[in-house]
Amino acid sequence: FNIGEQAEIPIRLSGENNTVTWYKDSQEIHFDSRIRVVTDEFNTYKLVIGDLRPEDKGVYTMVIKNKGGSIETKTVINVKEQKPQLLSDLNDSPSANTAKIGEEFFLEIRAQGKPKPKVTWLLNGQELSSHSSDYELIVTEDGLYRIVFHQFHERYLGEYQAVITTTTSTIRTKIIRVIGQQAPVFTQALPKFIQIKTGEKLTIECMAKGHPTPKVSWLRDGKVLSNKDGYDIKVDQTTGHSIFIIPIGTVKHSGKYECKVENQYGTHTAEINIEVLPPPTTQQKLKDFDLSRGQEATITVTANGTPLPPCIWFHNDKQIYPKPNHIVIIDDGPTHILKLLDVQLSDAGTYKAVVESSSSTTELISQVTVRDVPDESSESVDIHVSQGGSCTLECQATGTPLPEVIWTRDGQQIKANEHYQIESTANGNHRLIIKNSQYEHAGRYVANVKHRVRTQFMNFDVIITERKVSTTTTKINLTGMSSQEQIQQIQSQIRPLFLHFGLQDIPRSLNDILFNTAHDRNFHTVQDQLKERGRLLTTLESYLNQNSNHQLGNGKKFNWPEVVKIIFYNRFPEIAQTNKIIDTNDGYNVQINDLIQYSK
Repeated sequence: FNIGEQAEIPIRLSGENNTVTWYKDSQEIHFDSRIRVVTDEFNTYKLVIGDLRPEDKGVYTMVIKNKGGSIETKTVINVKEQKPQLLSDLNDSPSANTAKIGEEFFLEIRAQGKPKPKVTWLLNGQELSSHSSDYELIVTEDGLYRIVFHQFHERYLGEYQAVITTTTSTIRTKIIRVIGQQAPVFTQALPKFIQIKTGEKLTIECMAKGHPTPKVSWLRDGKVLSNKDGYDIKVDQTTGHSIFIIPIGTVKHSGKYECKVENQYGTHTAEINIEVLPPPTTQQKLKDFDLSRGQEATITVTANGTPLPPCIWFHNDKQIYPKPNHIVIIDDGPTHILKLLDVQLSDAGTYKAVVESSSSTTELISQVTVRDVPDESSESVDIHVSQGGSCTLECQATGTPLPEVIWTRDGQQIKANEHYQIESTANGNHRLIIKNSQYEHAGRYVANVKHRVRTQFMNFDVIITERKVSTTTTKINLTGMSSQEQIQQIQSQIRPLFLHFGLQDIPRSLNDILFNTAHDRNFHTVQDQLKERGRLLTTLESYLNQNSNHQLGNGKKFNWPEVVKIIFYNRFPEIAQTNKIIDTNDGYNVQINDLIQYSK
């Protein structure tokens, strides 16, 4: 019989009450739906074996028994198998055997045979397991054998073959090669924006996959970058891994960059915006220039470094360039020189040298002032002083920087001595005090205020007058007046001085100290008057110290001017002759100008 057919073994018996037992290869047969015995009439028996299989082959024995004895009969059943047949071989078309990585892919054949053949799949000559989560083996009743990869992985690329096997024979399919296909993708997202400081190192790593392995390239403004452009680029073309390095970031590295991965199946690009923060800018002050028109100035800057940093010059924040006979720029190694020749008023302003290295930017500033004014000489002021008296010549000299002031008399520079005291303050106030004036001290006194481009001359004509005998030792005529009248006369005489310097009147606080005599009659005894006069002078001293922020006299004890002494002599006449207001040799000689300047 052929495999799969139904075999029938008929037999007819005689006798009565027969018992029939069937054996195969001496083993009793246990019947089921496939192997059964059919009994017909007239002692006819039939052994039926359905869907013959190779294992049904053998010697079949029938043993019959009854009261009269037993007999047996034998027969041999041969089962002929059908060799496997390949109905549909593997497709060797490249398009059919190109697997997209990560997507579904399958191979299939059709085969038949009896019994139904078994199919195993070989990859590169090695049998694939029938139990794997990476793929599924499908067999259908109509002879379809299929291996299905639901998400194809590149490790399954290679040569495939199917082996079709029955118990009697084996056949093989053709060998086909499965190749992979995958457009490149980034396996790790690249940053969209990166910010670093000047001088820092920047490293960007690219991880990509594809099949075949994608080519990795780095671009800026559409231009492919290389190590020749100052970058450190490392690419492993076998893995799709690349590292992009900016060794030392500078502002010029700021911009839009691209990382591109590509193979024959596609291109993928990631955009990266890199911002390199500018280095901290420090400013340093250079020498300032105060020039008159037509003069020249030379500004010099020294900038060391490796490599030597460049120096760019600016005038009022606009870059300047050499001009014949006017602007000269010299770069000599680390030394950078800017020369301004024949300066004009338009050359005034701020000059800036910008020195930029890889790690810092330094701005060096010079202020250039150009003046178009001649020397000035003021109208002469007459100063009258009695022989033996004192007077103060004062000028205010402002500017940046503060100008130097030199005092001269009749063209000769004055040096400090017992007759001349020279004082200067930080705010540009200059004084020449003439003490114990004698006739030889008369003459033209000049305060020479020396600015860089000009000199101002402040002129004073000092006139020494004969010293008149007077019990009051004052230049104010107080003859024939009572004490109260003398105080009022002094008050009326000095009031115009305050008005002259822009004050509306003698300030009340100062007026109360000097001229408020309402309570003087309350002090009858010498001790009371000394105490009250001392208190008022101390109050006056505190008043001037406070209003001058303790600058007046630089901490020295005050020597009061004659007019102040006369005021208090008249307010307290009982002690005027016996208790004089005494000066100290190293004290500060307070002037009427001090009272005016520091009044509030």
